[in-house]
Amino acid sequence: MGSIAAVPTRIRNVESLIEAEPLSVELADRAATLITESISPIDDVRSTAEYRAHVAARIVRRILLDLLGAGSPPPSA
Repeated sequence: MGSIAAVPTRIRNVESLIEAEPLSVELADRAATLITESISPIDDVRSTAEYRAHVAARIVRRILLDLLGAGSPPPSA
């Protein structure tokens, strides 16, 4: 994850969760919750820590749902 600390950070417990179970909507939800519980983002002039945690969880969930094929449909052109 980038933009949650001074340097990009691996969230190994979330990686382990994703590797241990078959991909599902429930897994995506649990991974998003675990991201929020596992990071301590920074506050700075560009964003608040609360917003960074929210976005990090949403990004992980959306990526997993996209891999599952359950994500939002792409925008129409």
